[in-house]
Amino acid sequence: MTMPENPQAPVLKWSPSHLISYCASKDLLVFLAGSKIRPVHVGTGQLILNPSLENAHDDIIRSGSFNEDGTLFITSSDDKYLRLWQVEDWSLLGSRLCKKKITGALFIGDDIVWSDRFGSVGQISLNDFVQPEVSHKQLLGHFSWVTQIAYNGRFLVTSDRDEKIRISCYPKSYVINSFCLGHSDIVSCLSVPSYEKLPENSLISGGGDGQIFLWNTETGDAYGNVELEDSALIRDISYNGDENLIYALSEKNQGIYVIQIEQDYSLQIKKRIELESNPLALKYIPDTGNLWVTLENGDILTVNGDTTEHASFEKEVNQFFEEVTDDEKSRAIMYCSISSWKKYQSHKKSKVAN
Repeated sequence: MTMPENPQAPVLKWSPSHLISYCASKDLLVFLAGSKIRPVHVGTGQLILNPSLENAHDDIIRSGSFNEDGTLFITSSDDKYLRLWQVEDWSLLGSRLCKKKITGALFIGDDIVWSDRFGSVGQISLNDFVQPEVSHKQLLGHFSWVTQIAYNGRFLVTSDRDEKIRISCYPKSYVINSFCLGHSDIVSCLSVPSYEKLPENSLISGGGDGQIFLWNTETGDAYGNVELEDSALIRDISYNGDENLIYALSEKNQGIYVIQIEQDYSLQIKKRIELESNPLALKYIPDTGNLWVTLENGDILTVNGDTTEHASFEKEVNQFFEEVTDDEKSRAIMYCSISSWKKYQSHKKSKVAN
């Protein structure tokens, strides 16, 4: 059978890879874009420069997390490396090569825990991290790609491409406490909220089905959920504990959804803040009440209530994002819906066969 000359491929959303991490004790925002890292002091807007952060990895950075006291920072990447950074001078303390592409990494006490696209979750102590001869411990496994990993002080939370959120005890992660089941597509983002206005062990998730859930991880039940108007994949979420709000970014919408958590823990869309370009990542900072947002055009915004302002950072910070946004190596499919991925893979196979 002869295929058409230019068959129409299913559309997958390619966009710059942006992440934001925050450390309250150091007053530091860390912007991660492509393979680069840019730490910034929030109060002064001072950019921290270090040549090793220019190309911190050889591929797209998928996660960045501080340890509890803010002295260490761990990054993971599609280059299959975990990298450990000393926050004081942002020097590289060590790297560890993993077998598969890493989807997320975090600190739990004196341990580093990470997930990969093979469905595995590994653990190694800080002392053993820089010793390549020491093998890591495998904590648990999923049958599909682990998309996100989180820890709430009691449970290790892992989500996957097959719609599931697994709640495991830690460090005895072979003990499954519950599953949070409700998404009908890939689970694309997780957020562990503060508990001042929410029940203990709450969890927020977003998925490729355009839904946001508020979960009870103790029982696996959902307190409430809401579906965004465009039903598109949720790119990022952040929790505002001061006003009991969830901020969410949708893949198909040039704005920020503001979702109110009601007294009965049901979720209601309160409003949508329209922006001048596609938002890629966001992070709410409780100390200032500001929501930080990075845009596809390279801008960095702060949102406080109904006021939206451009960040007053030094010129180099904005230039950094503009450069990374224009760099094709920084563009990636962060996540896509299961149906879109299957169509895309089928299209690729048909092209090879013909």
